[in-house]
Amino acid sequence: MIKELIETGTLLQVKAGDEAEARKIGTLRGGSCGMIREDGTIVGACAAEAWARYKGINGMPVNISKELMFAGGRANEDLWLASLKESYKGPILCEEDIPLVYETNSGIKVTGRPDIVLCEGEENKPVCLLELKQVMASYSAYNVLIKKTPMLKHVIQAAWYTYQLGCNGELWYTSRQNITCDAWMDHNPRFPNPGEPGSENFNYRYYRLGKINARSGKPTKHKSNEQEFHTLNPKERRAEVKNFLPFLQGFLLDIDSNGQVYVQDAMVEGAQWKETTVNINDIKRWYNYIADLEKKTKVVPPSYRNVDIWGEDIGFKFESQFGPELDPAKWEGKPLELWLSELKERIK
Repeated sequence: MIKELIETGTLLQVKAGDEAEARKIGTLRGGSCGMIREDGTIVGACAAEAWARYKGINGMPVNISKELMFAGGRANEDLWLASLKESYKGPILCEEDIPLVYETNSGIKVTGRPDIVLCEGEENKPVCLLELKQVMASYSAYNVLIKKTPMLKHVIQAAWYTYQLGCNGELWYTSRQNITCDAWMDHNPRFPNPGEPGSENFNYRYYRLGKINARSGKPTKHKSNEQEFHTLNPKERRAEVKNFLPFLQGFLLDIDSNGQVYVQDAMVEGAQWKETTVNINDIKRWYNYIADLEKKTKVVPPSYRNVDIWGEDIGFKFESQFGPELDPAKWEGKPLELWLSELKERIK
């Protein structure tokens, strides 16, 4: 009985969400953020998919397992809010309580719902935007905690809301579970050794090193424990990361007068501000482009360039939410209306 109740309730939640999205046809979303450079290069997100959402099509139906993952993200926001209500003394506004609206050059609305905004005074003046993300995979954990590199789309979204609110902005990642480390991770940049700053975020396997193996040319490893590890000479021991422990990792945002976005590690006092590839003017250009796509361009736009926040190319692209047959990359240059009609036919 419980299985059927949970599955039915979850599907009803999905249906309610779809119906809410259907009422937003004709508006662009702050959560569908990307950038377009001055030379026309699309960066960070698929413009065709953002346009499809503007036309009321959000992708293939979500299955139960996916919705469980999304629900975890929503629960993360609720847990943050519960903690902040205990410690922050001013007003706190969330999502529908503080809606954002921006208009493109052609008058199309771009709506947004910030996760949490700390405010002050009776007029609820925004003090700090908090954009919240939950970490559930080892690749994400490695990027934000070891490489100190938040996801580009997250920085774009947080910067866009920060710009609109005119206050401080912060992007926070939360992991609420142990996450197994993959073997390839223990190389560059390296994990902290036990006892070093940051090592509190990991579980380790401990080894005592023996004689050199004639075949491999490497010392043999014998299982040890943390107590013995700290008594051994550094040349006689080795520690390998077993898993990420639950953690918080935050990044502060700053936007200069030219719209350039910078990030700072919120976990390290006095950390260096670093320039990102994100620029508010490129985000504005993105929304203007999508708003005018069917009037001016009239064809499925080019694929996007997938880069990290430093502007370095990433060797993969996320799978299209419309599946391989309707992937915009395969429809590039073809009439938008033809692609849209196929979407409507297959996604019901």
